[in-house]
Amino acid sequence: MTKVVCLGGSIAGLHVAKFLLSSGLDVDVEVLERKPKIGYRIVCAGGISSFMIRKLKLYIPNEFVASKVKRVRFYGPTFDFAELNFEKEYGLVLWRARWESWLGEQVRELGGRIYTGVRNPYERLKEADVIVGTDGIAGISRRLVGKPFPEEDVHIAVQAVGKARVADEEAISLYFGRQTAPEGYAWTFPLPGSQFRIGLGVPLRYSSKLFSFFKKFLVNIDGEIKGKPGAKLIPTAYPEKTLVSTFMGTPIAFVGDAGLQTDPSTGGGIGPAILGAKCLAEALSRGELKHYDRLWRKELYRRNRQRYKLKQVLCEMNDGDWELIIEELRDFEPFTESIGWALLQLILKVAFSNPSFLVRHKLLRRILF
Repeated sequence: MTKVVCLGGSIAGLHVAKFLLSSGLDVDVEVLERKPKIGYRIVCAGGISSFMIRKLKLYIPNEFVASKVKRVRFYGPTFDFAELNFEKEYGLVLWRARWESWLGEQVRELGGRIYTGVRNPYERLKEADVIVGTDGIAGISRRLVGKPFPEEDVHIAVQAVGKARVADEEAISLYFGRQTAPEGYAWTFPLPGSQFRIGLGVPLRYSSKLFSFFKKFLVNIDGEIKGKPGAKLIPTAYPEKTLVSTFMGTPIAFVGDAGLQTDPSTGGGIGPAILGAKCLAEALSRGELKHYDRLWRKELYRRNRQRYKLKQVLCEMNDGDWELIIEELRDFEPFTESIGWALLQLILKVAFSNPSFLVRHKLLRRILF
């Protein structure tokens, strides 16, 4: 029997455990979570695209769906907006805490063990045949093997639930501009009862101004929040070539945020985490952890390299560039269901119709030519 210990009991860790326990492998799975309970104080917009749900063949019961999103709105620096309308429903906004609690119950029913409030996991790691790091960018697992903290490629986000009187209740709304969220963006994700998840993310170097940006954003959208906002670190880094290492002779693999699998251009992490968990479970079912790198790289490496370049271009853009983007968006029909790819198509369209835009952006020229 192979003993697998997952450090982290969020989306990535719970799916690793679930996939392994339902795979027919002879495995003993433990999930170690630092928080006092599964689904505790999650800071996440909770969005997942319909495309990713289909790709993962994911079953999400309706009781965990907060809202169904029909379109995506983009707001420029002056708060003018344009919409991306998709032929099909764009995606879902989830009650992620409830969903994770349900996933935890499934893991237990399958024979897995979940321990919460674990501050010192080292004794349990001594018994592991395989360790899985799913505890985020600042978790213990990366420190075990000396993986660097990619400070220049980490965003910090703040989010709360509240009212936003100028937001659309059927749309994800994204807000761009140097005065709103420099080198990042703000957002409203719809919830029932005319409420929203309201958030804002910027690179870590702007962390001292994060709450000032957030307060100003609330004023601009005529927003009012309930309770104290929560904060989270989000990796937006170039993907690592290998996510397999060893700790004191025990193999260790990294999934989700801990493996920098998050989309660097949007910060979206739910889909990539589940995809990474699937790849890891398949690798272990083949009897060799070394297969994990080949499997996840096939699914995510090329995409995240391209998304990282897109992030760099987005970070270069000034307020005038964003106004051009919003104007061009009014007559834009994407041939993709992905916000990231739609943004890239839109930027290319602007670049070729506005030569001065291409002249200003050296990085974009280098990517294109």
